[in-house]
Amino acid sequence: MRKMFIVLAVMALSVIGMAYAATQGATVSEGATGQITESSAGQNVAQGGNVTIINLTATVSTDKWQGYYGNVTGTLALGYGAFSFYDFSGAAPITVFASQNQTFDFASLAATDSSNIDTDWGYNTATDNDQAVDVYTISNSIGGVTVNSTLLNGGATRITGIFSDGNTGDKENYAFGANVTNGAAFDGNNWDYQLMVPVNVTTETYYFYVEI
Repeated sequence: MRKMFIVLAVMALSVIGMAYAATQGATVSEGATGQITESSAGQNVAQGGNVTIINLTATVSTDKWQGYYGNVTGTLALGYGAFSFYDFSGAAPITVFASQNQTFDFASLAATDSSNIDTDWGYNTATDNDQAVDVYTISNSIGGVTVNSTLLNGGATRITGIFSDGNTGDKENYAFGANVTNGAAFDGNNWDYQLMVPVNVTTETYYFYVEI
């Protein structure tokens, strides 16, 4: 009986260790924020009798998406509260996730179709070019799961993908993830990740997680 108890105790410790090393909530340190510079209205002086070539360009900021980028640090440790008993220095952040669910079930992390994002965020206008089905058009492995993804500006490693907890129908069923890869990003500077998440015009709150 005693031997069986010892075995069960070891198994329980192993399960606890696996859960601790999985995806955890991350502290957020917010930096600068802004939008793309939209085009202003140019002008031309019209004169009666003239026929003039006018070539036009315009840049408009989408109101459906929010972009995040930055650096990631993480520690895998054994301890109590804020006190570290031992740090496992070889562990490093692997993936960054953002979700509107403060208790997202990462144990059920699964791929989901981009059309579900359009449905649950209300992106149903066929004339729009910034729906999820227009954005997430490739597949890529993020966090060990092959998901619908999109390639962001900044290089071949700048890929963000969409996940679900196995369900659809609510914004809290989804998470958006990117692999942690330090290198040149969209602005020419080195960052660990770039991540894009949907926003339905009004502000929405996202919670951040890091897989170590």
